[in-house]
Amino acid sequence: MRKVLAAPAVRPALCAVLLYFAFLASPLARGSRLGIGGESGEFQDCPACPPHYCADCHFADGGAAASTVEIIDDVTESNTVSSIAPGETRWFRVRVSGGPAPPPQRICGFDVSTDGGTLVPSKDLDTRYADTPYTAEVTHLKPHDYDAVSQICEFLFQWTAPNVAPGASYTLWGAGNSADNNGFADGDVPALTTHAITIASPIPPALSCSTASLPPFVVSQGMNASAQSFTCSNTGGGSLGFSVSDNAGWLSVLPASGSLPGGASPQTFMVNYVTASLAPGHYSADISVNGGTAGTWHVAVSLDVQALSCSTTSLPPVVVNQGINASAQSFTCSNTGGGSLDFSVSDGVGWLSVLPASGSLPGGASPQTFMVNYVTASLAPGHYPGDISVNAAGTTWHVAVSLDVQAFSCMPALLPPVVVQGSNASDQSFTCSNAGGGSLGYNVSDNAGWLSVLPASGSLPAGGAPQTFTVSYDTAALNPGSYPAAITVDTAAAGSKLIDVELTVTPSGGPPPNDDWANAIPVPRRGGTFSGTLVGATPDGSDSLGTSGGGDVWYVYPTGPSGPLQADTCGSNDLGGVDAGVDTVLSMHLGAPGTAANQLDANDDFPSSLAPQACSGIDLGAPRDSVVVGSTSPSQEIYIRIAKYPFSPAGPFVLHVTPEPDAGFLGLAAAGALAALARRRLSLSRL
Repeated sequence: MRKVLAAPAVRPALCAVLLYFAFLASPLARGSRLGIGGESGEFQDCPACPPHYCADCHFADGGAAASTVEIIDDVTESNTVSSIAPGETRWFRVRVSGGPAPPPQRICGFDVSTDGGTLVPSKDLDTRYADTPYTAEVTHLKPHDYDAVSQICEFLFQWTAPNVAPGASYTLWGAGNSADNNGFADGDVPALTTHAITIASPIPPALSCSTASLPPFVVSQGMNASAQSFTCSNTGGGSLGFSVSDNAGWLSVLPASGSLPGGASPQTFMVNYVTASLAPGHYSADISVNGGTAGTWHVAVSLDVQALSCSTTSLPPVVVNQGINASAQSFTCSNTGGGSLDFSVSDGVGWLSVLPASGSLPGGASPQTFMVNYVTASLAPGHYPGDISVNAAGTTWHVAVSLDVQAFSCMPALLPPVVVQGSNASDQSFTCSNAGGGSLGYNVSDNAGWLSVLPASGSLPAGGAPQTFTVSYDTAALNPGSYPAAITVDTAAAGSKLIDVELTVTPSGGPPPNDDWANAIPVPRRGGTFSGTLVGATPDGSDSLGTSGGGDVWYVYPTGPSGPLQADTCGSNDLGGVDAGVDTVLSMHLGAPGTAANQLDANDDFPSSLAPQACSGIDLGAPRDSVVVGSTSPSQEIYIRIAKYPFSPAGPFVLHVTPEPDAGFLGLAAAGALAALARRRLSLSRL
């Protein structure tokens, strides 16, 4: 039985004494700022006496607004009743609102007691009176300020239900005081509340996992597959014991057993694979998470082991004029397993063939090169997709082919003249041809007053003989800067072709505008094509290829999400004629000025780059154009440096910057190297 106070006068007398001595001890006369036990509204001195609560010491002066006190269940948000399982711990909030004005001066305090269970305070509460009749009680260590926005004042505490049979009921008594913080007991507004609790039936455990199947994966023979993972949790109550089993000897799951507390964070399960000894083929397995009365959760596993590995899944798109056979392409395949792997090659189209068509791949030997030859001269204009299948040991590797045949074409698609201020740029030219039948009439137009094209009209004869167009420039009056323009060759029967012109006017007697890395030309996040010149450039960077002695110019790519980035000078070596242009050297750097120390990639001639096919069909003479592949950074800009091969003449160039380039152009060699580039980028960012 709970005890009561012996005499009605004890509590008011105690408050008066506390307030009196606090007034003497403090110049602010704030009274007791600690909570006072026995003031929750549960306790009274006699059956007919009013309950003790904050009004024993605090009272309104008649001008203050009413206040409200609530005990709120932090799970259900109910302020009147809660249903809690035996032994469960629940958070509650004491909320005080209303009371005296003005609001900026308001503070509040509280006292909560219970007739069963256990009260646990948060850091600002005090479980005092442990050896008194008020053992199940919490009160504040210091008053709280009202929130300036919500105009409410709150305290947190926990209540733990006793382990009793369902149906038992308990009460939380609460009292709160809204005070004007003026140092006196008048002008404050105390209030009372209760919150009923019923002991409910325990919530049974419930097993739930993040997936019913792991993503299918393919692994090369002789290799262990990378680990995978999934999570499981107990979405019910209590503790859920589990055990994990599987029906395959090539996988294991950790942890193999344990328990999942109700409402806790999910448990991660690591699935580890030992697949190096498996023969090529398809393998499936089932992981069972047994939760006892909570049931069993099954996770399916799908594995394919293959010894066949090829360099790409798609060849670079091919564009060819009608009446012409497209140039050959190639890819490689190898046997990553042991022994000898017999293969056969097939395709579903009549306009290509692959050699060799069959053979064997020795385990661990050098890759086998497959030549893709095209017979496209008889094809009508249009788009032609194809698929090459390399079949070996029950597995098939697919290589996609994309071909476009066009009757009317013009090349090159970009003219990048560079001229010194006060001079006219040298004439340039492009050609157009009609590979179809019949004569094709045309008209030429442009959108710039500083260029002209001859002939301006005419017809292209059938059979593909090219027509040369001469572009003349009147640039002497232009100020330094970049001037874009477009030339349109329009035919009524076969559409139109666009030739872009990117004119750069450099200051008289000075270097290019982006000669210094600090003046690097910004590249949009979508990438783009830029024309420039190395004429008059001075050096302020270096690379691992040793081209620091010549001049260089700079471009800068912005920060952004991590991903592959390619830059190339394809077509630069043939500006003005085959092999008549500049022999470029490209490098990509994480930060500036660019040096070998912060270099991500560097390349002189594209066949030795990470994207060895990038300039195929564009650099028509000796392979002197350059390609670099790197990785963008969310925290640092990427600087692209263009220099020239030592002792070669300077000249104009064209730069293409491509974020997330086509995987067919990069190939698996570049794709595999991107992870290493990303790791190097991270290492450089820490310097």
